[in-house]
Amino acid sequence: MLETKLPREQAGRDSFSRYRAQVRSAAVAALSILEGKEVDRVYCDLHDDFVIRKKDVNGHSYLFYQVKTHGKQNYNWTIGDLLNLNTRIKDQSKHSTDRLKNSFLGKLLLHTVVFDESCNCVVFQTNINNHDDVEEMLVDISSGQFNNKYAKLLIDRFNECFDKRYSDTEIKGRLSKLSYETDIQYLKENDDSFEAYAREMVFKYSEIDIQRVNLPFSVAP
Repeated sequence: MLETKLPREQAGRDSFSRYRAQVRSAAVAALSILEGKEVDRVYCDLHDDFVIRKKDVNGHSYLFYQVKTHGKQNYNWTIGDLLNLNTRIKDQSKHSTDRLKNSFLGKLLLHTVVFDESCNCVVFQTNINNHDDVEEMLVDISSGQFNNKYAKLLIDRFNECFDKRYSDTEIKGRLSKLSYETDIQYLKENDDSFEAYAREMVFKYSEIDIQRVNLPFSVAP
């Protein structure tokens, strides 16, 4: 199914370091295939930074990943960053739908529409952490409460963003597919743990009996 859908327009890579982080993350995902369980394929730069395909009794489902890094390790992603909104605006009706649609999270949520039930989840993966306002929204959504003002805004604008006529229940189901992976060690700049981590995954999941040797292991940037 993934190959039959036209991907959204994707901007070019904004920096070499971001590309390197994307490669590392996709490589780790690809190594999980060795485990021989649900993951059977990883797509790079198709629909998103990378996409994991899982197989089950019903066929295949997809996990869409956006990998975003920040040079300042003490920085935290805010609602303004992720939803492309001016959070100083008190009247929620005055927020721009276009800005919301073209935000990091808006682009991720598009996959829940295009791929419908085949979309397992959409993941924002990063080397840093989230601000409290983001955590509050995520907890509210994952708990099924949808009382957070930004969660309510996403529900109110979802159909307008994606030109659909979903019920609130259908929208909430799609929002619940949003997931975060923060403070990922192997995405940090100048981190040297990736090679050891990758070696360990190969050793652990390889189908053949391999021995530990001190050979260099690297992924081309």
